Amino acid sequence: MTRILNFLNSIVDKFNEDYEQYKSREENLKNLKVLKILNNTIYIEQKAWKDIGKYACYGIFYGFLLFVFSICRPSYDNIGHSWLNLLWPIMYLFILICLIFRSYYILLMLSIQCISLFIRKDFFRKKRFLNIIITTFPELFWLKHYFLLLPIFAFSIMISYFIPIPVTKNNYTLICISILIATRMMTWILKRITHSQPRFLFGDYTSSPTIILAILGILGLILGGVNLEKNYFWSLTFIIVTISSHGIKVVIDELYIEGCHKAQRILEVELLSIKPNYDKLKECYFYGGEKYKEKLLSTEKFLEVIVKNELKSLKDLKTYDDYMLYKVYKGRSYL
Repeated sequence: MTRILNFLNSIVDKFNEDYEQYKSREENLKNLKVLKILNNTIYIEQKAWKDIGKYACYGIFYGFLLFVFSICRPSYDNIGHSWLNLLWPIMYLFILICLIFRSYYILLMLSIQCISLFIRKDFFRKKRFLNIIITTFPELFWLKHYFLLLPIFAFSIMISYFIPIPVTKNNYTLICISILIATRMMTWILKRITHSQPRFLFGDYTSSPTIILAILGILGLILGGVNLEKNYFWSLTFIIVTISSHGIKVVIDELYIEGCHKAQRILEVELLSIKPNYDKLKECYFYGGEKYKEKLLSTEKFLEVIVKNELKSLKDLKTYDDYMLYKVYKGRSYL
């Protein structure tokens, strides 16, 4: 009995320790303590790890609820015509659908964070091939954030398989309603995914796959013959993908403009100050992204504060640009 209690106590202690680490990491991310203007990799990785831990716990919890509900499913043999007998099956189906949708959202968020942490960290860190494509075709800049396209395609394909089940191909009214509901759900999911991303990345979403996807959809119909019934599945998929991607671009543009307004206010205040606040400069970069990073680095007194706080030793020099900034700072060329 003593061993069991000790084992349980060790589990509780480990859980408390992990929870304290999670709260500490969350606080550091919220206060931008781990964010650096010259190198945002640490911030992105720590945020991804925090979100992975959070959604993993959510996944275990909702997975347990789904398991319990699958065991406690109601019997439909002796329902009768009483509303009281129908109430529990109706509530059961409603709660089960909500749990399935919530579990899908958690699994999607967990997958997004894992992809953004591991694939982007290792394979796409060099980005040589990707940079060549983006430089040659600026319209394809959205490929840099490919992990946001995955839920669009996955959800669109899933819905395109589901719509033909309750809706016939000739019922265009119900098809349109189904597409509107699907795109609204997709936009809600993508909006939550976007809010989970660092604000300084929003400036990179200046291009959209909407035009490219629309062209691909039209080409698919032309090459396969302009026949809705023949290309029913792919027609629905491209329609949902195109509308959803355009809707999320509108949301991202609004968030980016809002962030630029905040960054501009911070920049104007710090320009008037004799001694700029480094934390405020980080906050300016957090809201304004690369656009305001260039403004900060092009201002002499801001550059001095940034280099002094972020390039303290040779170990902090990750790129040639860092080396040049460090060399200039140490040489007191601008002091």
